[in-house]
Amino acid sequence: MKIIQRPPFLGGFCIEKDYFVIIFCLSATRYNYKMRYLIFLIFIVSFFSYYIFQPMSRAEIIFFDVGQGDSFALKTTTGKIIVVDGGPNWDSLNGLGHWLGFGVNHINMIILSHDHEDHLTALPEILERYQVDKLIMPTGLSSQSSVALLKAAENNNVISEQLSTNRCYNLGQDCMLCLFPPDQDFINSKDKNDLSIALHFQCDGLSLVAAGDANKKREESLLRNNFNWQAQILKISHHGSASASSASFIKAVSPYLAFISVGANNSYNHPAKSTLTQLRMFALKIWRSDELGSLIIYANNKKIYLNKGP
Repeated sequence: MKIIQRPPFLGGFCIEKDYFVIIFCLSATRYNYKMRYLIFLIFIVSFFSYYIFQPMSRAEIIFFDVGQGDSFALKTTTGKIIVVDGGPNWDSLNGLGHWLGFGVNHINMIILSHDHEDHLTALPEILERYQVDKLIMPTGLSSQSSVALLKAAENNNVISEQLSTNRCYNLGQDCMLCLFPPDQDFINSKDKNDLSIALHFQCDGLSLVAAGDANKKREESLLRNNFNWQAQILKISHHGSASASSASFIKAVSPYLAFISVGANNSYNHPAKSTLTQLRMFALKIWRSDELGSLIIYANNKKIYLNKGP
């Protein structure tokens, strides 16, 4: 919500919410008492009608355009919200506010895939601004940013856990979120990308796989879990680096869409040409945040729809 400077012919203020504007001018001096009372009633009816007659929650995935980093969020059909990573800046915080809308301040879970600043910068501020139930993190946290994240969780009475074993959460109404921390082959790796928490989300016909910045070997290790990794959406690991996106992993997921979160003209030359070539070999639709921006994906009657995000 933002306050717009009031028009010269009206008192009061205007509230802009997405694609409509509610004008509330209770303090207008040019209107008599009856007119002000009528305007007040119109405002109240409009305000409550918006919240009463909103459509039922649908399964959604939003990928925020955060530049060279990662941040996305999930919503279930029962309205549960899960935020995954916080990008290298506060762009995900702004995008989250637009996506959730006015009056929504509850987040069920925040997941940090791994301890790199391009994935966690906005998370401490999200913990400050929203009521968050739980924070899930990988092992091996050591950066100053992760210390700030843990402090924010403590200050706001958020339950935090460093995940060490595979776990699935039943989110209700045919919605499931499964998390996969690194196994024993990677738990002592000095490369924090190897410590990424991978996830599989499915809800009402919408499904996603994401593995943080995992490299090819880590992706292939996930296939040993005897888990059905098939999903419609694959968030490409490590911003499309040549070190990630193994052919066996892509084949196991068998996605329709590959999303690449990447900054324009980045110094790493992400996404790698070899990665793009491989994705095209699998005939995948590719959405790059540096070219197309943020993306909202939602399910309706078991059909999947793509919309450009805020």
